[in-house]
Amino acid sequence: MISLFEEYGVKFAYLFGSRAKGDRPPSSDVDLAVYLGESEPGRRFDKKLSLISRLGVIVKKDVDVVVLNDVRNNFLLAEIIRKGKVIFNCAPDERFAFAVAKQHEVTDFITHFHHVATGTNFSKN
Repeated sequence: MISLFEEYGVKFAYLFGSRAKGDRPPSSDVDLAVYLGESEPGRRFDKKLSLISRLGVIVKKDVDVVVLNDVRNNFLLAEIIRKGKVIFNCAPDERFAFAVAKQHEVTDFITHFHHVATGTNFSKN
């Protein structure tokens, strides 16, 4: 799997979901989140589809791949970063910077969501 990640320009990857938690029901798929070095969104999508196919052959399970570069769901990002297991990391500094930046975004989002939901406003006048 490492050589496949290197071939596709994966900078780091997480295993997340039920398998990261240790649950391994026979029917469960494998959830992977990858950060790609590719800057073009269309090419990232093509790589995602190809990775799903090739990884499925390797692990002999259905595989779901999330491209971290493109994730906008803050709750999913938080789940992956906090509870996922790093399974590949050829760019530790980049992974650290990504995780810190996304944690800040998630915290800001949750704070904003709380203010909207409760009708509170902590801005200084």
